[in-house]
Amino acid sequence: MAIFTSLLFERSILLCSIYLLVILDVASTSGFPRDQVPKSKTVQVSDVRKIHTGPISISRLIDGILYVGSKNSLYAYNTSNNFYLQRNISWPPQEDDKRFCKLIKEEEECQNYITVIEQNNNRLLVCGTNANSPICKYFNDSSLTHNDTINGLYKAPFAAGQRTQAIFADGRLYAATRLDSMGKRSTVARSADSGVVMLQKDLETEELDSKWLNEPDFISSYHLGEEVFFFLRETAVEYNSDGKSRFSRVARVCTKDKGGSDHLLDNIWTTFLKARIVCSIPGDFPFYFNEIQDTFELNGKFYGVFTTPKNSIAGSAVCTYDLSSITEVFDEGKFKEQKTAEHMWLLVPDSEVPSPRPGSCQNDSTSLSYNVLLFAKSHTLMHDNVEPSDNDGLPLFTMTREDYRFTQILVVKNVEETVYDILFIGTDNGKVLKVVIMTINGKLESNLIDEITVTDPEKPEPVVSMEFIGNQTDKFILVGTPSEIILINVQRCGELKECGCVQDPYCGWDGNSKTCNIYNSNPVVKQNITARENCPVEEVPGRTEQVVSPGSDCNTGTALTSIGWILFAILVCIQIYFCYKRTRQQSKDLSSKSEQMDVSKHQEQAPLVMKDPESPPFSYIETENAKNIQQDNMEKPSKPPVPPKPKTYDHVEAPSPGHQASKGTVL
Repeated sequence: MAIFTSLLFERSILLCSIYLLVILDVASTSGFPRDQVPKSKTVQVSDVRKIHTGPISISRLIDGILYVGSKNSLYAYNTSNNFYLQRNISWPPQEDDKRFCKLIKEEEECQNYITVIEQNNNRLLVCGTNANSPICKYFNDSSLTHNDTINGLYKAPFAAGQRTQAIFADGRLYAATRLDSMGKRSTVARSADSGVVMLQKDLETEELDSKWLNEPDFISSYHLGEEVFFFLRETAVEYNSDGKSRFSRVARVCTKDKGGSDHLLDNIWTTFLKARIVCSIPGDFPFYFNEIQDTFELNGKFYGVFTTPKNSIAGSAVCTYDLSSITEVFDEGKFKEQKTAEHMWLLVPDSEVPSPRPGSCQNDSTSLSYNVLLFAKSHTLMHDNVEPSDNDGLPLFTMTREDYRFTQILVVKNVEETVYDILFIGTDNGKVLKVVIMTINGKLESNLIDEITVTDPEKPEPVVSMEFIGNQTDKFILVGTPSEIILINVQRCGELKECGCVQDPYCGWDGNSKTCNIYNSNPVVKQNITARENCPVEEVPGRTEQVVSPGSDCNTGTALTSIGWILFAILVCIQIYFCYKRTRQQSKDLSSKSEQMDVSKHQEQAPLVMKDPESPPFSYIETENAKNIQQDNMEKPSKPPVPPKPKTYDHVEAPSPGHQASKGTVL
């Protein structure tokens, strides 16, 4: 036993040493993108304008009108008339629905929170939770004076916190939402005008089938050509490790879909397909940003904001995807299947895929064969993933800070006749990051120009919406939080000094006046966007924080992460040591007890010898098992104590092979 524990201890120490060396090597040579430091950092914006204050559940900018959905109210602001409030509609829940809701819900939940605002030609659909019984108003014109009231089921969620997406395509509403107040049932449904019935549901996904939808959060939706796309995140059914994991998805349906036959998939999508969309740091062991938060589409390219889960190392990233690569996965990619609940998810051989290809757009889906419909019912998940289309599969921009994650993204292109992608990224602590994406030596590079705090630094709120508004000369962003909508100027040239000014595509440094102004083609105006120079500390209006120079190779996020892993390794080694120590002592105790039993058997054949009352207690025994043995011996004086074995220090204590070390805290 001693030899075994000694060998185990030596091997454990060796493994701990190797682990520490690997951690140190990764910390020093990791190819993980380093966090950038902004050229300017404003803690409190000086030129912010508040457009709306109060609880906000949704905001939409449609044809120059800013619609703001709130608790029991709908507001309409005219952006061309200095954000004049042209309508304020009070819309409390219906009394019967509120009375029933209060039997099982709190008062605050039994209100009418506006959750859907969508335009269909000249009509405006507005839906609310209506005390957990969703209802919609279908306004006949932009003046919001006449409307039809319709049922909100299959169009809007039951609670304000449930992520929903809705979009009109060819006069029909495509909605991805929840179907109960608990959020257990979800659907992607289509509703259309049918005679006198307004927006009656005609197609939906299979309910209570995790292969179709599994606890989803719907992020965004787009109508492109003959297809409607939904971006979402959901609990992954194909995840084979212990516990759960949420994956990002893109799903597609065809606008020509009519559902299946009377025997199979009747009034159910025949074209619903979904694929995992990946944003990661590639490698032998990729680092995944698994949870999609927002998307933005520009000229057939999707910009997605992804984060790590809340209970993991903090990280956020922006990845891009081409529409062509998404459709290629759906039109030509492999299918994934699970034959029974006991089977693994595997690739479906091409020979087993029926014709015409399930999920493809057909002029009359009701005439599809039984085999095609059966395959479509059980094979909604693609085996192939949608990978980033730019930057060799790497994210365009990453951040691994502990104090915030990305929530929103807005992209502006074609700045002053030069093509750059200007990313405005919202965070969950009330910041907006301004990032320039440029091509240098054939490779995409990012440059963090500005970090703007748009909410109260003492009471930060997440950025939940961003809309661009402006023209050739004036450019603004409407930034929404749960309690206010504010207007900020994206051309913040007056707050930059020379170093940051020349790197901002909107700005230029005037050599004569030594000031930073909106860029023009004057020869004295200096601009060097691709320089990506490190800037000294700059002071900007309002309360400021010191901007640390990014010249160091090791950034704060990476350093904290490395330190956390090192501490974790040390804690594991310490736990192994003490585990071995306990096991070693227990082994000694068991051996001692065995010897006592042998002596007791021998004493049965020998004369009874009384215990010496002056014998010292067993002060050398430390473990609980040994203390119990001591108590037993003291209660039985007929059995003399066994003298203690002399301690030996030939071996250092090691852990029990079956003991599991506790996890340390990862910073």
